[in-house]
Amino acid sequence: MSAWPNTIPEDLHGQLEQVLIGRNEASSLDVVKSILIWLRKYGIEAPDFDILQRGISDKLSGRSLVAPQDVWGVAQEWLERSAIDAPENLPVLRANEEFRDQ
Repeated sequence: MSAWPNTIPEDLHGQLEQVLIGRNEASSLDVVKSILIWLRKYGIEAPDFDILQRGISDKLSGRSLVAPQDVWGVAQEWLERSAIDAPENLPVLRANEEFRDQ
């Protein structure tokens, strides 16, 4: 079984950044939709995503600012518990890469 990386995949980071930062309040459904669309890009059909949506909803309600990496932690746990293998050669952000241009 291929393990999911602890660091958010680069392409998912971009998608989630648009959803989370582009709005004052991101809904958990918008975030989950982004994750499901991203998974389909890799040919992965998601199992029951109600658990994912509850986890994302909890994360969004817990504090005012949620980063894409925070959402990835919830998604990664859900994927691992659902026994879904990670695709090969998944592009991930390197440490501090998102801050390099600031």
